Amino acid sequence: MPPQNRTPGDRVALDPTTVDDQGRTACELADELARVRGAWWRDTDRAGDAFGYRDLDQAYQQTHEAWFAELGVYVEVLSELCAKIRASAAQYQRTDTDSAARLGGAR
Repeated sequence: MPPQNRTPGDRVALDPTTVDDQGRTACELADELARVRGAWWRDTDRAGDAFGYRDLDQAYQQTHEAWFAELGVYVEVLSELCAKIRASAAQYQRTDTDSAARLGGAR
């Protein structure tokens, strides 16, 4: 498309640093959730005899383990999201650098 016919919507701009920062945010959330998950497990691991009924204690333990596993899924998802976003940012940066070099400039 000739430059005179372009509109602002004809161009897509992306700042790899901003994308990488968003990936870092996902990393930080994953780390924080993993810390909270570990502390929660230690603090709530055993129902003890607080309920006074063995069946309730077993149900508590099963629920506790299920929630621990569920939180683990969230940690894994956030960690994967972090890795993929940051890899995308790095690829965008490599593409920008390569394009600038091919066009005779440096970015």
